[in-house]
Amino acid sequence: MKISFSYIVIFALVMISCRNKSELPVIGNDTSFQRNGYHSNDPGLTPEGTVFHFLQWYKNNEQWINAQYFIDGGLEDSTTFYHIDFAKAANYIASLRSSRCLSEIYLQDMMVYFSLCNKLMQKYPQKDGPAPGFEFDLVMKSQDYQDIWDSLPNAKLINKRIEGTKATLEIGFTSFAKESYFLSKQGQRWFIDSIGTSFQHLFNSYVSYKDR
Repeated sequence: MKISFSYIVIFALVMISCRNKSELPVIGNDTSFQRNGYHSNDPGLTPEGTVFHFLQWYKNNEQWINAQYFIDGGLEDSTTFYHIDFAKAANYIASLRSSRCLSEIYLQDMMVYFSLCNKLMQKYPQKDGPAPGFEFDLVMKSQDYQDIWDSLPNAKLINKRIEGTKATLEIGFTSFAKESYFLSKQGQRWFIDSIGTSFQHLFNSYVSYKDR
């Protein structure tokens, strides 16, 4: 039985949303980001400083970032199917790199995701509707994240674990929205390796569900 890729994406996002809307557990120090390094000269010196700085940066620049559209074909150009322009995709990646908060692990994972989605577009040609794999904001991995922007000044660090050069943070934005962030340390600074599930894992989940 063939299932549309759009349905698979929506299903995956619903599952992620359900995960994020559980009540915030009472874990460790429930501390505001503003008291955890964001106002230091280099917020990247702490994992939480890196995350908050990046979220603030993306909130301020998301329109500029997302204006760099790299999917050609379909909709306005109905004579060709959706496909990724990898030169434009590289510019999009470079724009995210300029935040100085994302690791090469994160950026390479995203580029692999683009490649996998492009192969899927070739396998299942499509001209209309959202391009497969791009029905949501790539960075936030969500279609609706206004609550996160609204709650950013009062975001809470509800769990923090550091093991050597790796760190995992659990952050609460509202009583029903939370997210996990995975970071690695390079030199004295922390960089984000993944926001929630990796792009590779996200894509594999789509394919696994599609092949049922």
